Amino acid sequence: MISFSYSLEYALATGFAQRHPDYIEPPIDEKHEARSVELVTVEGCAYETNTATAVLITHNGREAWIPYVEIHGASELLADGTPGTLFIPRWLAEVRGLPHSD
Repeated sequence: MISFSYSLEYALATGFAQRHPDYIEPPIDEKHEARSVELVTVEGCAYETNTATAVLITHNGREAWIPYVEIHGASELLADGTPGTLFIPRWLAEVRGLPHSD
């Protein structure tokens, strides 16, 4: 296991890391504070490929990039393409058009 001692903000500022081209900021409320994260379940997702920052999944024939930082640790997504389950924030599931359950 590799441990990193710097923040993502530092890595981005120094050019060590770059955001994925499909990166979107989480929605903010009127006070410009991040909304609380409500996880939803997206079942039947199949792994397609990945980059250093995100995974490409298919769900009912629709492709969606999901950033690793938004995937909850209890998610089950197998590299062999077997359909699995993702636990991701509600806002991301809605932006990507993925059907979900609470």
